[in-house]
This record gives sequence, structure tokens and C-alpha cells, in this order.
Amino acid sequence: MSENKNIDPANYESLKCIWMSSNTVEYKLCDKNFDCDNCVFDKSMRNIYTAPENVPDENKYIPKNIIRKKTDFLRTIKFSPGIHYLNNSIVLKKLFDRTYYLGLDKPAYLFLDNMTGYEFLNSESGVKKGDALLKLTGEWGEAKVLSPIDLTIVDKLKHNVEDLGVNAWLSLVEANSEEINNSEFAEKEYMCNIDHLKIKLYEFENQFDFLGTRMKDGGIEVKFLYQAVGIRKYNEFLKSLFSNKC
Repeated sequence: MSENKNIDPANYESLKCIWMSSNTVEYKLCDKNFDCDNCVFDKSMRNIYTAPENVPDENKYIPKNIIRKKTDFLRTIKFSPGIHYLNNSIVLKKLFDRTYYLGLDKPAYLFLDNMTGYEFLNSESGVKKGDALLKLTGEWGEAKVLSPIDLTIVDKLKHNVEDLGVNAWLSLVEANSEEINNSEFAEKEYMCNIDHLKIKLYEFENQFDFLGTRMKDGGIEVKFLYQAVGIRKYNEFLKSLFSNKC
């Protein structure tokens, strides 16, 4: 995976500014190595899409602000040496020999709005690559996380759901180090994936006609991403995060 051609500097698609990739502008190639925080063009575009100060009801823009807060958080994520970043938002950290901590990466917790529970699946025997490893549940339904490699669960670490964003390690597992090394993302590839998540959020913001602080179906107050974009779209997005059969 570290040799992914999609991040080749000569690849036209990889040079597109996130505003071009989201079809907000017709043509703009990135000349800042996707350092959006220090890009004058990005700051200008964000100002254009910010609600005018003279709008009296700021709550009208709450759904869009939900998306922009997530985008701002994605900008803070850094690649951490010593962490193995795998497909389906799985991360590992070596404890000793063949034993690793297993958890979900920061973007996963960012997008799991209002999660109410989680459980391990197929944990009594070894989990094969592509098998369901975790089931995550919330008001939006459920999402299954597929294992990106063969592994065996040694111990499950118990957490309150509300603490998961802080205490990310969910279990201890045994896995083959060579398989991990062959499957993990290199830094450039992982950060490219973060950029793709930013683009997806911009697409959400531009594709949907947000009606304000309440949804069409029953006047429910909008507090979470799945309420803003709809449960179907939200679940499709979670599937792309957790269930890519590579």
C-alpha cells in the first residue's frame, strides 16, 4: 500500500486543490503541498462560504458549522511514528513481540457521532482479513469494521463509549509483523487519505440544502452529521471508512 500510485506527484488528480476536487471551483491545482492552514486561497474561499456577520439568526448555519468543525479537526491530525495505520481506520501500536494494541484512528472517532455501543465479533477464534472485527452502534444504526489483516484478540479493554475518543485502544491482539508492515500506510499516503476526507466533507456541505437547526422529518434539532446529511448517506460514508475489502 505504501507504493500507492494515486499519490504520485505527477498524477493530475493528486494535484487538484480540495476546492477543485469538490467541484466548488472549476480549476485550481495545489501549490502548497495541501498545507491548507497556510494557504491564502483556502482562507479566501472559507471566508466566502462563511455566514455574513449581519445575519441575525446564527443558528441557521449550525448544520454547516457541524461539518466545518470536523474539517478543522482533520487539519490538526498528524502522522505519528510508532503507530501502524491500516485500512478500515484500524491502528496498531506494538507492545512486545507479536502483541499489539488495537484501536480506531482519530478520524474514525471524529465521524462516529452519537455512538452508543461497540462489540467485538468473531473474537473467540482468529479473525481473518476481511472478516467483521467490530460492530459499532448508534442512533444512526450500525456499522461493521472489517479486519485489514489476520489477527487474534488476546484481551478486550473495557471503556465507556464516551471515553473512546480519549482512550483509543480497544484490545490487545497478536498479529504477524511482516503482514502489518506490508499492509500499513506510509505517511504521505495516510495524509492523502485525510485530504480525501476533507474533500468529502466539502461535498457534503455543497450537495445538501440545509434547512437550519431542524430537519424536514419531524422537526428534530440538528446536532450531528448524520442528521445534517441524512442517515442513508451517513451510513454509506461509514461503510467507506470501515468496510473496504482490500
